[in-house]
Amino acid sequence: MRTKLRLYKTLASPVLLYGCEISKVKKNNEKAVAVLHSKCLHRIVRVRWQNHISTEDIDLLERAEMKPLGEEIKTRRWKLVGHILRHDRGSDGRISMTWTSEGRRRRERSKTIWRRTAEKERRYSGWGSWDEVLGAAVNRKK
Repeated sequence: MRTKLRLYKTLASPVLLYGCEISKVKKNNEKAVAVLHSKCLHRIVRVRWQNHISTEDIDLLERAEMKPLGEEIKTRRWKLVGHILRHDRGSDGRISMTWTSEGRRRRERSKTIWRRTAEKERRYSGWGSWDEVLGAAVNRKK
């Protein structure tokens, strides 16, 4: 079981999380990835569906020594934000974080973009402005 968990962490989990930090992750996509993740963990740990053990059960995640994928996606996204904010003001990444398009989007286009997702998470985490985040980005531990 230990070998299967190590293989899952090193081979399957990175494939599930590939590109999650640079793309907007919708709720249904995040849920689908979480379902696949829990199915894989249940199979590796040999918990049958009849036992009715939920994915959020601490015992299952402790046995797997992994944190939920939703938290992992947010952690990766904020590591990328910190990396971008440590660049010079004229760099393409910093400009793209503050750039807003002109005009209106077409009716069928999604209103959720990556920056809005990051701003919502910033407000939820208690950061008042991007300047506070920039101050914390200098200190990598924050």
